Amino acid sequence: FLRLIEQAKMGIEFIDVPMEVSMEYMNAVRCSQGVEKLINFLKFMVFLNVQKTRILSTLPPTLKKDSEMMNSKINLVLDFVMLNYKKPIKVKEVADLIDMTESYFSRFFHKSTGHRFTDFVNRIRVQRACIKLIESKDSIADISKQVGFTNLANFSRQFRRIKGLTPLAYRKKNT
Repeated sequence: FLRLIEQAKMGIEFIDVPMEVSMEYMNAVRCSQGVEKLINFLKFMVFLNVQKTRILSTLPPTLKKDSEMMNSKINLVLDFVMLNYKKPIKVKEVADLIDMTESYFSRFFHKSTGHRFTDFVNRIRVQRACIKLIESKDSIADISKQVGFTNLANFSRQFRRIKGLTPLAYRKKNT
């Protein structure tokens, strides 16, 4: 459990965690109250603790240099992406948001998160697509548009690269 907490300081991604199992744990936490809510949350943490993870940030948590400024800029970017992932996002638009040039922003974002900005946006879009693939009966083409991809072939390529299987295979596996 301590390993999970230490990794969380740098951001973690859980790899190959079955969506339906995670949703069951999350629903149990959401629908419970008091001590039962805490117990359900701890059960979820125990489950996540044994899952395969990947650290998202390459910066050690002890690095303090300009960390408050850096965190506030990264948080602005993350908030912007979460609010706007459904539409095209230009690097210049995000760089301007935090008063950086495009090239400096690209280096800054990669150093801060361990991801290239475009890859990060694609990961967010694919994560949202996973939810829609499970929860809706919308076509894959419609879902790709709903999460911000303008090209179905690129959506399928990015989905396969990130998830290791096609959107259709993911839907069949998880519904």
